[in-house]
Amino acid sequence: MKLIIGGYAQGKSKYGEARFPGHILYDEANFSLLYREAPGTGIRINHLHRIIREKLEVGQTEEEILQEVEEIARNHPDCVFISDEIGSGIVPMDPLDRRWREVTGRILIRIAAESDEVIRLFCGIPQVIKKGLPAVRHIFLIRHGATPGNLEHRYIGRTDESLSETGRREIERHCYPICDAVFCSPMRRCRETAELIHPARIPVEVADFRETDFGRFEGHTYQELQDNPAYRHWLRTEGTIPFPDGESREEVRARVLEGWQKMLQEAEDRENIALVIHGGTIMTLLSELFGGNYYDYQVRNGEGYSFDVSRDGICSGLRARSYSGGSGDMEPSGAANR
Repeated sequence: MKLIIGGYAQGKSKYGEARFPGHILYDEANFSLLYREAPGTGIRINHLHRIIREKLEVGQTEEEILQEVEEIARNHPDCVFISDEIGSGIVPMDPLDRRWREVTGRILIRIAAESDEVIRLFCGIPQVIKKGLPAVRHIFLIRHGATPGNLEHRYIGRTDESLSETGRREIERHCYPICDAVFCSPMRRCRETAELIHPARIPVEVADFRETDFGRFEGHTYQELQDNPAYRHWLRTEGTIPFPDGESREEVRARVLEGWQKMLQEAEDRENIALVIHGGTIMTLLSELFGGNYYDYQVRNGEGYSFDVSRDGICSGLRARSYSGGSGDMEPSGAANR
């Protein structure tokens, strides 16, 4: 629900039409027809102050009018109320005028308290005086482009590699969603990918989104490690034990989830959020948020996932995304190709 207020002839109706063109318009002339609309329909109610006046004139109480407004909001949660501010100036002599001003003020207070956005128009200029969290935020997880180590299938964690020319060209060929906030790991490969994808936005670095520290396996390939006893033991445990001289999965999980919460707070009211991060970070985050095996969420360089987060933190709608031009499911990459 949204509320647009302002003085007389300040551009409220024009702003509402431009901002919410798909919403069906109702005012004092056709207000009674509103109840024919199916629940969930987007509606825009203009001249709410006049509608309140007409209801007072036919004997409706303030409580009855408020109940009607609340019912509209329940049935049409995306509705927009537009009203003049009539509480300023000299106190009217007429009892009905005084009551109208007071009732309208109190009803607008209730609407504003429940609205996720309140906009005041002054000389045609919108001023956002309240902005809550959107009902749903859309999250796009994007694994950074390929580095030289990725192309050689090496364990690249704490090594701060740049993108390879191949990785850079692949990112430039892909098509990514438009986002109003971009967050990334502080590592060079993620920063460079974020800058290629969203050149007009400065990515916000989240230190806790860095890749896993692979310890003594760092920089090596499977072929180089296959005869290493420590590596063979690690493989037998399916990676559940810590990397020798590196991080454990529990340590990575704790910091990634902390970074996730920090990101949500810093994103504030942004609705479309891109996270340009690492394969291990993506696997850690999704296995925690959606369950399943850690390795179920492997992803190629430059590809990723999308999902929604509700206002109360519930995640839903997980979908594998191929940003190379299609939207179908993706084949997982190799375990060491992170």
